This record gives sequence, C-alpha cells and structure tokens, in this order.
Amino acid sequence: MGNNPIIGIDADGRFFDPVTWGIIIGAAVGAYGGGAYANDGELDPTKWDYQNGGTWGGMIGGGVIGGFAGGHMAFQMFGSSVQGATGVTFQGTVYSTAEGVAAGANASVVAGGASSGAFSYGAFAAYTAGIGLTAFAGYNYYNHGLGTPGQELQTHHDFTAGTYFTAGFGRGPSMPIYSINSNAAAGYNNYAYSATWGQMYNWNSATGEITRQGMFGFRLGNISASYHNDAFVFPSFGGGTDQGWTGGLTISALDGNGMMAEWNYQSFTGIKMGDDYTYFINGREYYQQKLYQQSLNKAITSTSYLGNQYHLSRDGWFQHSIHDWKRIPRFYYP
Repeated sequence: MGNNPIIGIDADGRFFDPVTWGIIIGAAVGAYGGGAYANDGELDPTKWDYQNGGTWGGMIGGGVIGGFAGGHMAFQMFGSSVQGATGVTFQGTVYSTAEGVAAGANASVVAGGASSGAFSYGAFAAYTAGIGLTAFAGYNYYNHGLGTPGQELQTHHDFTAGTYFTAGFGRGPSMPIYSINSNAAAGYNNYAYSATWGQMYNWNSATGEITRQGMFGFRLGNISASYHNDAFVFPSFGGGTDQGWTGGLTISALDGNGMMAEWNYQSFTGIKMGDDYTYFINGREYYQQKLYQQSLNKAITSTSYLGNQYHLSRDGWFQHSIHDWKRIPRFYYP
C-alpha cells in the first residue's frame, strides 16, 4: 500500500511533512505571542485573563498569522521535496473583479466604478480530508448604495485584510468565499464539503473607523454560504463595534450547467452616539445617531442569476432580528 498518513501507514517514515510542522509551530508561537501582547506583555500564560475576549482574539489572530508565516517559510525552504512526497502545495493567486456598478448588494444600480480584489496564499493537503489557510487583502470603491450617505453619489473606499481556515474533503467546482460583502471575494473554495472560519479588519472612509469582523462559512456540494458579522457572538466573534459593514450572509448555488445563483443580505450602519443614547418609535427602542451617521444606515436583500440582480427588500430585518435576540436597541433605517 502507498504512503497514507490518514489511515496510519507512513511508508517513508514522515507522518508530518515540513510544511505541516511549519504551520503547527508557527501557530503555537503566534498564539503565545498574541496572548502575551493582549495581556500587556505578560509572558506567563497562567496569569493571562481568559475571561477577556481580547486574550482569545490575540491568541486566535496570532495563531492564524503565525501558522501562515510558518507554513509559508517551510514551503519556501522545503517546497520542492514536500510537494513530491506528500502532495501538499502552496498556491498564490490574485483574484479580482470589476463591475461597472456600486459595491455591495447594489451592484447593478448605477454605471460607474466598483472593483474588489484579493491576494491570497493557501496550503491544502491533497488527501481525502484537508485543511487550508488563506491570508487575503482587498480594496473596494463605490459611489452609490451601501457604504455611502443618503442618496448622494459620493465615492467611498474600503480596505480589508484578514485570514481564515478552511477544513474540508473531496473536490468540487470553484466557489467563492466572501468577506465584507458579496462583491468582495476573499478567495475560492475547491473542496466539495468544507467549513470556514476567520477574522478580518476593515477600514471604511464613510465612518473613518476600523472594525474587526468574524467570518464563517460552509459548503455542501454545490451549495455554499458565507457569513460575516462584527458582533462578538457565535459563530463570528467579531469586535462588537456595531458600525460599518455590520453583517451579511450570501448563499451561493451552482445549477446543472455550472451557473451560479446567489441570495444575499447585507447591512451597513453609521456610528451610534453611545449605548445610553436611545429613543423610542411606536414602543421600539433605537440608537441615537447624528444625521450624517444615520444616513449611512442601509440594508439590502437581493438575488442574482446569470448576471442579473433583483432587489427584494431594503429593510435591515436580519440585523433587527439579532438585536431583538440580544435585547438591545435597533438602528433606524431612513
């Protein structure tokens, strides 16, 4: 029988190849460094504050970055021999899209400019089960719709960077993994069945603030889902800022001809004045915001197929449901 670490047979005596060891060691070192940094430089892990979300955020972020760096370094040093022995490969690809539209879910509303791109590395094991690690960065600009104030045609910008893990098995047609909205692909998934989790930072020119968002997704054959949220709740574990690209969900499906249909929800909100500044409308509590910030509150639900997009709703129903579940005020959508 051939070399198969999955079933415990390792003919050449190497259960783990150098890239795998690089990822493991790098992730361990990065997690330790991130935890220490989050605890004001405390080097003793027994003295870290594990009740603080910042500790876990530092450990997870440091582990992801360290694992990526360690795996990439090992591949640069041992890549040629590793690929021949184990089938483990690193791949670097530039993904870009150019739509003559506004960014986000309003992609077909106006002619103009919108683009998004990402440069990503991924490490995938070519066995029945595997794991991938991707680092990505992207830039978006748009002049209408989500991320812009009111109905004015103002150009605004986004910069996004993050990392995510994908664990899966089998092989299938390429399907996108989205970051802050359905125009911003963070990479592409070729596993037939998989789950994805990661963290990303976004700066948006309309709010002028940096937010941290968690991303989660899965794929079941020809159906995949990409979810992101800045709330510090399962499964996203974002930064809890509740502003900017606050949340979104995209469900993608391939038909028998390999054409993709998508259903998308996306919300963007301005900055609130504070948790204690609220008001009521018909018995419902809302956050107070300055007029400019309130004009940024927008949401859209849409479907798309064969390049055609259909808007179903502009209500922030998905965000409302999360706020109602957490028993916190809503944002008012003018």
